[in-house]
Amino acid sequence: MAPRRALLISYHFPPSTEAGAQRWGAFTRVGEERGWKFDVVTSELHTQPPVAEGVYRVATGRHWINRSTDILVRWKNRLRMFPSPVKTMGGGTIGRQVRRRAEISFPRSFGDLRRNVRALLRYTEALPWMSGAKRTAINLAKINSYDVIIASGPPHMSAEAARVAATLAGKSLVLDFRDPWSLGDIIQDEVASWVHLKLASRLEGRVVGAARLVVMNTPRAAQMMRRAYPTTDIIAVPNGFNGDRPTARHPHDKFIAMFTGEIYIDRDPRPVLSAIAQIAGELGLTAQNFEMRFIGPSLTFGGLMPEQLADAAGVPFGLVTSHPAIPRTVLFEKMEAAALLVNLPQGESNSVPSKVYEYLHFPAWVLGLEPAGTATHDVLAKAGADVRRPDDVLGIAEIIKGHIQDFRAGVRPVALAGIDEFRGSTEATRFFDAVEERLPPA
Repeated sequence: MAPRRALLISYHFPPSTEAGAQRWGAFTRVGEERGWKFDVVTSELHTQPPVAEGVYRVATGRHWINRSTDILVRWKNRLRMFPSPVKTMGGGTIGRQVRRRAEISFPRSFGDLRRNVRALLRYTEALPWMSGAKRTAINLAKINSYDVIIASGPPHMSAEAARVAATLAGKSLVLDFRDPWSLGDIIQDEVASWVHLKLASRLEGRVVGAARLVVMNTPRAAQMMRRAYPTTDIIAVPNGFNGDRPTARHPHDKFIAMFTGEIYIDRDPRPVLSAIAQIAGELGLTAQNFEMRFIGPSLTFGGLMPEQLADAAGVPFGLVTSHPAIPRTVLFEKMEAAALLVNLPQGESNSVPSKVYEYLHFPAWVLGLEPAGTATHDVLAKAGADVRRPDDVLGIAEIIKGHIQDFRAGVRPVALAGIDEFRGSTEATRFFDAVEERLPPA
């Protein structure tokens, strides 16, 4: 039997460490084990090694609209491109991070106009890479016989490139939406606008209308999309953990709490820092017996590092530290020492950060800052993690205090997930089962 063949268009792909790259690194490995062959169109990152066989890297490129953006950025202070900052709980100033879809309407103020302009620029900035990916995909489809063309996003413009290539080649189109597009709950404040919603809705409707199968990242997101597109075949295939079973390496006399990944948009670390400030004196926390460690490539919230936010919240010096991103194998070794893994607020109610599935495989207590009725709350609560509302500082403090006391009494946490639960290979199998069911026999 001839192998199946797929063309994947994904801005993120290994050796990138982005969540999308990890997802499709696992998916292509499982696909190859099932007899699939892949060609991959992805972004060109100059720090990466030479192009691997079957992987076609496309430069992001620049054109006149990018240069126009540069001019606007240089003039942003004079043009007051960003909204005024607001007061934080620690007394500093942090600008608004996100807006809800329900807050967005046709522009009625100069601030609304600014956001609409920035949204248009954000979309046009993606055009060079999308155009290059589209050309590469069309050329590949002319010389190779693909069973399916797959797009994974964000960035969601990958889907438009895949739609054009699939239509011209007469092949089935599969869309993998790792995050919602037009139907997202929250939007970054600087582009939260009528233009963003209109562009997202129009482009999404076009690609979904051409798709043989749409894959969402959570059951809630899939249900939401089915309501919007009732005639489209839509399923849910979550992310999963891609790694070996972690081994506990907790220090004997130091309680380490940890957050890994990026702090962006709405992942506000201030509630957990305020909780630590409340219990620090009562428990006699010092840098020798406690550390709240942040590890990731981007750790600022409102332009402030965790140590600065901790100081504003009244956390004693040395209890909170931040560290730059490190290779995943090294990161996983560091995470094996954590007694508590913290997931900051997601905000987007229909998505689950990929780190949640990783956290559940480590020998640690897991604390999630999530309101009820969200996809992340669903996963964490079902797994037996501690979940509190992001604004429940007293409840967060109570959870952290209880685990520190247990740790001092000799209790050690164990992984919440079973060996085969929430694994990337398991979800990849689900993905290819669904794709193969919808294709003609090989």
